[in-house]
Amino acid sequence: MRLKTDKYCETLFADGTEVFAEDGDVFDLIAADHGDILLSEIPIGIQVQLCNRVIGSSGELCTRSTHAVFGNSADHGLFAHISTPFFLPAENSNGDILRDYFENAVTAGRLSLSPLQEANRVISLESSIYDDSAFVSCTITINDQAIRDAEAFMTEIDGRIAGAYEPPSLFLCHASEDKPFVDRLAHELDQRALFAWYDKREILVGDSIVEKINEGLKSSDYLIAVLSPRSVTKPWVVREMSSSLMRQLGDKGIRILPLVVESCDIPPLFVDLKYADFRTSFDDGVRELIAAIKSTKAT
Repeated sequence: MRLKTDKYCETLFADGTEVFAEDGDVFDLIAADHGDILLSEIPIGIQVQLCNRVIGSSGELCTRSTHAVFGNSADHGLFAHISTPFFLPAENSNGDILRDYFENAVTAGRLSLSPLQEANRVISLESSIYDDSAFVSCTITINDQAIRDAEAFMTEIDGRIAGAYEPPSLFLCHASEDKPFVDRLAHELDQRALFAWYDKREILVGDSIVEKINEGLKSSDYLIAVLSPRSVTKPWVVREMSSSLMRQLGDKGIRILPLVVESCDIPPLFVDLKYADFRTSFDDGVRELIAAIKSTKAT
């Protein structure tokens, strides 16, 4: 373990060096030195944040944007906390206009966290409104990962609150033989707070497979079609893709985002759709897919 405390849990050490807490509660880790430490290495009851070292002889530490605090608790496990501010939108606005502005901003910001609330990941959600500012503060459970990656994840959440952006719902359509790839893809989407409906996580013992899949498809904005030599020959997969395409062409209820894992015969229904290409580079394919999700609004 790279993070350790003294026997009283009052002092934190990172790689054997004492870590200081400027406010007496949250310990400051220098991002360049300790950003790769895993969240699971944070001792129970301890909170940390990544900081930059200010250029200059003082060596003063400053927090980073987004100001995210991470901790490990006996009750909730790994968690992250952020407080998103809303500031004065324009000069010379009167009190009633400002109040309405902040109330609407706070309400929309809270609603943007609905997917996390539905997944039971929100530990606390609070908001405050003042004369010239407002705040939405949330604490959520978070998966184990490097602190630097967790900070990037919380930056995404912060941006959604500030922009009142509710992420689209995604459905992963694939052949069971492609699960190693889909596991990796689902993890990448999770890291960007884009939580996809994935049968491995959604269908439990005793559930009706058909009913659960139909529910997932009905509530999704996007169907991510994983195309491979295996999936394009599976009747079940082709049926899911075909029914979703009919919805896209009909009531515009869902959009299809094809991606190609290995060279295969593209189903005739999809030959006119541009796909994300994962054949030569997984990272490039992810970038193409994320760009499509963020640039196109499902209707």
